[in-house]
Amino acid sequence: MIDYKAPTTFIGTGFRRILLMEEFGSNIFLEKNYNAVDIYYKDFSFPFKRRFGIYDNNYVDYYNVKNAEIISYFTDGKNQIPYIFKYNNRWVATKYDSEG
Repeated sequence: MIDYKAPTTFIGTGFRRILLMEEFGSNIFLEKNYNAVDIYYKDFSFPFKRRFGIYDNNYVDYYNVKNAEIISYFTDGKNQIPYIFKYNNRWVATKYDSEG
């Protein structure tokens, strides 16, 4: 993957160790965030709908994105949580569990 130069997209989860590498932007996984309420893209916001009520298992993966361009993000009312980000020609759409 390090030598592959064409655009690459990671969708979901399981890439934490790869995204830590300098070639992929040195992005650090912080935690699972269970409090996301909105999704932002450019000048638009959309409610982050939960499907199963208070005891659900809905979460978003929260990365400390250091060198990447953030395309879209969640918010939990206090923090911007990167959802889609790009580092060079590497795109990442992080994991979020919308159905428990």
